Amino acid sequence: MEKRLKQYLELYRSVAEGEQEIEERESFRREMLVQIQFFQHERLIHLIVTVLFALLAVITILAALMIQEPAVLLLCLMFFVLLIPYIRHYYILENGVQKLYDYYDRIHPGLGGRRTTRAKGYQICYSTSKKWKNKKIKLVTKNKVVIKNLKKKKTYYFRVRAYRLKGTKKVYGAWSSVKKIKIKK
Repeated sequence: MEKRLKQYLELYRSVAEGEQEIEERESFRREMLVQIQFFQHERLIHLIVTVLFALLAVITILAALMIQEPAVLLLCLMFFVLLIPYIRHYYILENGVQKLYDYYDRIHPGLGGRRTTRAKGYQICYSTSKKWKNKKIKLVTKNKVVIKNLKKKKTYYFRVRAYRLKGTKKVYGAWSSVKKIKIKK
């Protein structure tokens, strides 16, 4: 498991740092999410097993204090010896999953409406129609923007996506979820 995690971390690091190009962005994103979910599941299982071994170790310590038999002491020692590799493996999985989150945010900037530090700017799309008829698109480089000339007592739909530059070409992230805003007065 550790070897597999290291292979994926190295692949995603090389893509995040621009050393390796990806052709199918959406399929790569889906595959990356599958791998993140797999390692999250593996981390959860190892957490449960580690906590179980820790509880068994504590129980055998209490039993050893009460019974004072060499066999119980040996069982206690065995649980502690087994607990150490589980703690180590859980630590590796936890840090690996955190790095996967970071690489995901760096490879796919602006997904889910989150602000990203690698974005060079944002594309804001707004319209009075849910189907985006007569939409207007505005490019901005700041995190805050005021859009003027909106009609009063109208409902507008907004969505945002981040972009970064690869040479002179803009590479866009996916659109955020749609935000519905009613203009007052």
